[in-house]
Amino acid sequence: MGRHAHGPAPRPDQPDTPAGHEHSHHGHGHSTGPVSLPRSRATSAVLAALAVAVLAVFATLALTWPQSRHHDIPLQYRTDQDQDGHGHAARTESASIRAVVLADCANPLVSGVLRDPPQVEFRPDGMCFDATAVLGSGPDAGRYVLLEIPTNRVTAGLAKDSGSQDTGVVRPGPGQPRLEAGDQIRVIAHTGPEGRSYNFDDFQRRAPMLLWAAVFAAVVVAVAGWRGLRALFGLAVAFAVLVLYTLPSLLNGASATLVAVVSAIAILALVLPIAHGANWRTASALLGTMVALGITALAGWLVIDSTRASGLSAEGNNDLQVYLGDVSMPGVLLAGFIIGSLGVLNDVTITQASAVFELADAGIPRRRVFGAAMRVGRDHIASTVYTLLFAYAGGALPLFLLLSVSGRPLGDLLTSDAVATEFARSAVGGIGLALSVPLTTAVAVALLPKKQARRPEPEPRAA
Repeated sequence: MGRHAHGPAPRPDQPDTPAGHEHSHHGHGHSTGPVSLPRSRATSAVLAALAVAVLAVFATLALTWPQSRHHDIPLQYRTDQDQDGHGHAARTESASIRAVVLADCANPLVSGVLRDPPQVEFRPDGMCFDATAVLGSGPDAGRYVLLEIPTNRVTAGLAKDSGSQDTGVVRPGPGQPRLEAGDQIRVIAHTGPEGRSYNFDDFQRRAPMLLWAAVFAAVVVAVAGWRGLRALFGLAVAFAVLVLYTLPSLLNGASATLVAVVSAIAILALVLPIAHGANWRTASALLGTMVALGITALAGWLVIDSTRASGLSAEGNNDLQVYLGDVSMPGVLLAGFIIGSLGVLNDVTITQASAVFELADAGIPRRRVFGAAMRVGRDHIASTVYTLLFAYAGGALPLFLLLSVSGRPLGDLLTSDAVATEFARSAVGGIGLALSVPLTTAVAVALLPKKQARRPEPEPRAA
């Protein structure tokens, strides 16, 4: 964000620098290089506003940094409860599936630790899958455990339209895992009077997730180069802010709105310069996004309050309210709205700032730059609003499928808490997105010199 020193007019062999030192060309026609501007009231005002906002946010971070506090483990995550009813965090071990056989249910060997592979008899009319697993970690590593998975035959006939009737195809029952020989899984350990036992917990995803993370990083760096690497580093910084500050603060009962706004601005203040460099383009995007975030927070509070959206229709949110009573669910919803809008706001504001400075390189007046950049922004809004809405709708698709067969009137469904929550999420994100475009464009255009000198036209070549 350095100032452009006053100096002589550009030489003819330097066509990339506009005459009169008013606006240096950034990146030779690409939005990758730094932007230099002459010092003005606008640049000083933007720097002052950013400095005050960033200092206030990091001061708030320091003053409200969450203290380490004990939280009881929710019942569904406890194991090995003692006589006082206190439980410990569930412990899982790795295991691999050796064989899966259709058999009768209630095998007495299920869940117990076995020295040798169990002998399971195949039953064509069996009601359960018996999966033999060998433990790969923990005190019983190398030993066997028999896991029982109920099939769709167990629930057949419970509801005529449930889709669970016995159609001749035997498959795991609703909510049950489909295990096959060779699968890598996690089993949860329990300690009781008769010793340790194990039950299925989840699939082992560490290796494939690390692989896909490496592929993602490689593709980003291969396409975006050094800028992509910096973006990945910024992503790690954002994750650290969420884990070290946002989540502990919300768990300790701090104001969700304050925590979300402070976290969002801190992430932006750290990530944008890392990913896009410390320049006026980044400064414009940062200031525009900060103002848009403030409006988003206000709109989110108003939408949640007016629609009485609670988010309690989601099972995880309901559990959070039951087991962590100090956490305000509407506040958590609002925090999710604010943090969820960060990515799309960053995308739009950086694009708008880049468009302004690219257009300014042509030396056209600021008013025309604003109009042209807004035309770009309107197209961006139109496409991104669809992206935002479809992303939220896709995440809630299973819920919408259940609601569609509930038999309730359409008006009731569209005004239910589940739909109201997704509506509020989309509306808040859309408001912040739409307002970020003119805000960022106005900030970027205000930074431009009042009189743009046109770049010299190349002299015609001799015939």
